[in-house]
Amino acid sequence: MRSRQPLHIALVAPAGDDAPPPRAVRALAPALRAHGIDVTLLPAPTTAADTRRAQAGHIWPRARTLRLALRRDGARLALSFTVPDHLALSLATLGRPTRAILWQAALPAWSTTAASRWFWRLLPLLVKRAGTALAAPNAPLVETLARRAGVPAGMVARLPLPLPDDAESLPQAPPDLLSRPPVILFPAPLERAMQPGMAVRAFGLLEDESARLVLPATGTSERAIRHMVEHLGLRRRVTFVPPREIGGWFDKARLCCLPPRIDPFGLYALRALAHGLPVVGTRIPALVDIIGHDPALGTLVETTDTEGLGHALARRLRHPGEAAPRLRRARDFSPARIAEEWKERISHIAND
Repeated sequence: MRSRQPLHIALVAPAGDDAPPPRAVRALAPALRAHGIDVTLLPAPTTAADTRRAQAGHIWPRARTLRLALRRDGARLALSFTVPDHLALSLATLGRPTRAILWQAALPAWSTTAASRWFWRLLPLLVKRAGTALAAPNAPLVETLARRAGVPAGMVARLPLPLPDDAESLPQAPPDLLSRPPVILFPAPLERAMQPGMAVRAFGLLEDESARLVLPATGTSERAIRHMVEHLGLRRRVTFVPPREIGGWFDKARLCCLPPRIDPFGLYALRALAHGLPVVGTRIPALVDIIGHDPALGTLVETTDTEGLGHALARRLRHPGEAAPRLRRARDFSPARIAEEWKERISHIAND
């Protein structure tokens, strides 16, 4: 058992300042400091070229950067949040007193990237190596990671991310959703993993001609989704808005549609709950952890059940339900509450 000392941790900041995961990590840092933990945010890749190099598996320069930062900082624990950073941090902590925690938010799967292939190949060795620990944001992923790494589930810590939005920007009183127009909000970028096409097809099944679907005009699938909207004859009922405006629609919509095939964090669903919106989505680990089987929070269907998604959207448009339970659930993911969980669990890891 290690001697108990004031806890000092380093968070390896993910790249992408405006994306929800990096914002959540930055929101977590001051909340942890408020709980008496000394926190250092290690820098993310500073340029798009650096990010592409990391994603392509060029981890040695990143490892050197992290090793120098850890040497200056002297943190007892360091947490990384992406596969390239997992590999870089594992190299950076070799032979050093800093213990690495690899926080993994996606289901184990092989990928076309060299970094991902190497990570899953080396994961059992990294876990067996003294000092390396694993973490995941929800219980289903904890169990899956434990099986993939060949370790007991108790050796994988559940460390959720907090809601990154400023509490002052969220509604303090439950909104009256039925007084709003029948607007369905799809707030995530139009990427294949988020299945915007499934949302559009399900929306096309609605008989209510007054219903409207709002999507952000961003993402690698935007062109294909626009073509699908035209092909299905939905142009007058589907609105694309600039990404910077999508946040304002949480206070205009009646419900949120999020049918991802893969969503590591569930932060878009949390943001919808924080604005009182029911979430109609797919049964993936992140959303099961947040929504579960509570009808007051939303409805989840299988990831390929477009017809079921359409039926759920129609029901929720007619009966969105009370917003108060959703506001309460969102507060469970406030930075202060999540920091309490982190303090207990990372203290246990540090003193193990």
